[in-house]
Amino acid sequence: MSPKPLSDFPRPPHDNGRGVHWSASLYHPSGEDLRFWIQELQAMQIKWVKILDDGGGSSLDLARALLDHGIMPVVRIYRERPNPGHLGGRETEAVERLIQAGVHYFETNNEPDLPAEWQNNHRPANWLDIVVDNFIIDADIILDAGGLPAVPAMGPGSKDNIIARVAERGRVDIFESGAWLAIHNYTLNHPLDYPYDPVNQQGQPLTQEEYERLAAWQYSHLTPEEAEAKGVSRDDYFKFQRWAWDGRSLEEINQLRAEAQNPGHTIFDDANCFRAWEFWGQLVFDTLGFYIPVISTEGGPVVGWGDDRRYAKVNPTTQAAWQLEIVRFLQDEAPEWYFTCCTWLLASKPLGDFSPTWDQMSWYTHAWDLQFGLNGELPIVQLLKDTPAQVRHELRKGEDAPGRVLGRVTDRTEAPVVGLTLELRREDHIFASTQTDGDGRYALEAPAGTYDLYVPWYGPASHSISLDPGDTDTVDLSGFDNTGTYHIAGVARDDMGQPQAGLEVELHRNGLSHAVTTTAGDGSFAFELPLAGEYALVAGRGVALAKLDPARPRADVELIVPQVPEPRYVVVRKRLLDREETGNRHLFYGRVLDEQGEGMSGIELEMRWTDPAPGTTFPRTRTGQDPSKPAGYYEFLNSAGEFEIQVVQGDYESEVADGLVTTGIPGREGEPITYEVDFQLMADMSALPSASVVRGHVPGGRQGQAVHLWKSNEKTASLQTTLDAGLSFRFADLPAGLYDLELSGIGTIRSELALDGDNEVEITFPIQGAIIGRVQNLRPGQRSITLISETYGFVRRGQLTPEGQYRFTNLPAGVYRLEVGDAVLPGLRCDGTRVLAVPVFAVPAGEPAHNSIIEGTVLDSDGHPVADLVVLLRTVAETIATDTTGADGRFRFENLGAGVYQLVIAGVVAAQGLVLDGENTVTQELHYTPVASMPKTFQRYYLLGTSDAALMPELVRLVGNWISSQPGGVLGFDPREARLAETVVLLGDGISDETVSELQAAGCRTEDLRQDLLSLAETLTPSPPA
Repeated sequence: MSPKPLSDFPRPPHDNGRGVHWSASLYHPSGEDLRFWIQELQAMQIKWVKILDDGGGSSLDLARALLDHGIMPVVRIYRERPNPGHLGGRETEAVERLIQAGVHYFETNNEPDLPAEWQNNHRPANWLDIVVDNFIIDADIILDAGGLPAVPAMGPGSKDNIIARVAERGRVDIFESGAWLAIHNYTLNHPLDYPYDPVNQQGQPLTQEEYERLAAWQYSHLTPEEAEAKGVSRDDYFKFQRWAWDGRSLEEINQLRAEAQNPGHTIFDDANCFRAWEFWGQLVFDTLGFYIPVISTEGGPVVGWGDDRRYAKVNPTTQAAWQLEIVRFLQDEAPEWYFTCCTWLLASKPLGDFSPTWDQMSWYTHAWDLQFGLNGELPIVQLLKDTPAQVRHELRKGEDAPGRVLGRVTDRTEAPVVGLTLELRREDHIFASTQTDGDGRYALEAPAGTYDLYVPWYGPASHSISLDPGDTDTVDLSGFDNTGTYHIAGVARDDMGQPQAGLEVELHRNGLSHAVTTTAGDGSFAFELPLAGEYALVAGRGVALAKLDPARPRADVELIVPQVPEPRYVVVRKRLLDREETGNRHLFYGRVLDEQGEGMSGIELEMRWTDPAPGTTFPRTRTGQDPSKPAGYYEFLNSAGEFEIQVVQGDYESEVADGLVTTGIPGREGEPITYEVDFQLMADMSALPSASVVRGHVPGGRQGQAVHLWKSNEKTASLQTTLDAGLSFRFADLPAGLYDLELSGIGTIRSELALDGDNEVEITFPIQGAIIGRVQNLRPGQRSITLISETYGFVRRGQLTPEGQYRFTNLPAGVYRLEVGDAVLPGLRCDGTRVLAVPVFAVPAGEPAHNSIIEGTVLDSDGHPVADLVVLLRTVAETIATDTTGADGRFRFENLGAGVYQLVIAGVVAAQGLVLDGENTVTQELHYTPVASMPKTFQRYYLLGTSDAALMPELVRLVGNWISSQPGGVLGFDPREARLAETVVLLGDGISDETVSELQAAGCRTEDLRQDLLSLAETLTPSPPA
């Protein structure tokens, strides 16, 4: 079965990736209350909402309302402590009703790696097997009903590979049919680039300024007595003063940072952060060979969290900044398989959940009002409403032009490689194919998306090429093998020299199987290949290597395949189910598996019991009789007694699963009893040599870094160890075969390791290289840079300094490319031991022309110019710029690109449909008549606003020293209150032009002192007398 394409999964209309978790309540508002919350979601431009259902359809009306307004619900069928267990009849009926209403995405479990999600807080030793079994049951129910089931989300930071366990059960079809992965990637109080940030990597010290800025709260600048006059008790005052750092001093924090630094750590070492999406995506692909959707059903930043003592707690300002960056990332950069992050938590008390714990984690809450000067909602709410959203980058329409990949392929002498086949692939799908011409050049076209450049008979030559519509990327390949006609011929023999007929022989290169053939009666086999290089041939436990080049286009090999003992049916699982799992079943059930772990149908088994009557005929059954069960499934009904089960197929010997006692079990007398008993066809390999060793050293690695050894192409099971204190590893007692070696965070570092059961292989793999440099011509705010390994396929994302500098460390030898936006710098060769200083990377400035001008005059009803009036320049989606008319009533907007614009005065569109081509000038005469001003309560209002809420106390202090010398008036923060003043003085850098326009429309005269705090301090401080 081919995997369900990502493009076939349902998405909300105009999906921008924004998501939120509704509440922790199972029951939801209706009527006007529900309409209010839907309007809030729409104003924030939310497209995905995670909701809870009581298992009986309690979310049905809410789900319908969300769907009616273009929002995609993700429904968790809630069960208190859901493990062990699976969907029952009531829950199944609710799922079916929700699917009929239009719901697609379902969760049925939650963080099963935590004891709190198990009955009686007891998580058994075999918990993951139980979870997998129940997930398979739930997934089959949901898929059969037409829904899409979630692989359960583990707790934050977990690395338990449930997907591999499902694959081991032979149920990859669940993922191919539409299963998706739920994750919980909370930020904690880690920055978004954790674990790559300088605090975690190098223990970057905290400065006094940062320490104080992150500790600031509404009245941190006041004394306890002054704060008490504002309504803050002394206890609260001192609690708030200690809150951000839990009372830790600057010296204590810097000591912690120095001691707990983790140089070289990657997301594969520490996934307890937002970037866990990257860890899980890689785990999915490594396990399955294709991607499935990943949805954060909980995650993101939460105010008040401070798990890592090296960092400050998350305050409302930090939460807003991180959440805005998350929605921007999901909109513009996220891999197409990472659909959304349903950030925890929209609301609690207003949605009927009165838990104070959940309330203080919510966006709509009064929990932080006193401390941070809020009024029932976090700043992120208004910021999301004010920040225009776009459809996610991979879903944007209107530009259907394909992207192109161009390049040239040369050999080790820099001569062109002619006639080489290249393909653009995503997962296992080929989107474009071509061959190099006489100069080694090629060109490929494909729809917008992310691809690997693949060479048949070799493997991926370049990874993660991102194409936008009309985009062209250049990827040159050097040092490549030559094309031609090459032959490998050989004979397969056993270790006694006898030819082996009918054996499958696989041809491997770079960890991939490229061709398969079967040996003839005399054991002979042959391959014809179009590409030179080093290949490995595998049959059973036999391995042979072959090297081809233009001077030696033919290789003759002898493939020795050790004789394998005849297999037998072995009992690989015998498990008494607990009371919850057993339910009301009197049953023995299980599966019979072949040597590869696949279910075998048509295999006969017999159930016997102790002390049978003479002449008893024991019951038999065959596997595979129930089409609703996995392949190889069987079952017997049981009664009270002692039983045994054996495979009686007659083709091979079978062990006996005995001791299946169904009576007298302590604590379960008289209850139904069920056992799970699995058999697998296995050969006894103990007589074959298994003394090979793979050892190695990884300079630049980290103690505890995981190393995996995979056999042949088996990617669902591996041997694992970690680097010791000397950065070395060792795998011993290995049988013959072909192996691949993988280093966590890097990928496959050696493939085609040929072991004969006795030999030793030693590997040194330094990861001490670095790539450093500087990018110029950056756009304002452009800070992201990506490093992609062409050799291993891993991706590192970094942040540019304000000067455009970057540094990537702990790199192995290989070829890399850098990407900044659409700009690509390819062909960077790092030797794995030294620093590669890259020449300045100049991002092309090839932007469309921005030379258009809109200018004009504003006149009143008598034709006189109107001075000091704010004019807004807008597109349909956003405000582009503002200008204030001079004494002559003139305004001017320059450096405008092509588009359609409008001019707005006092909230009213004064001119629209202004078409610019990037070069032209448009002149407008606007007429403005002030509306009748509302009655004024104050003569003067000093309106304060900061772009960073944490700086508001500093602005209050600054203005407080100055205001005593000014005319009397009200000091405040509310633009609505300011409209009641004759004159409004604007102070700080957080008051928008829209606000100024609204004040003027209300008849207020404005005095504009909007500046950042440093500039404002100079403005407000009188010059000393000369």
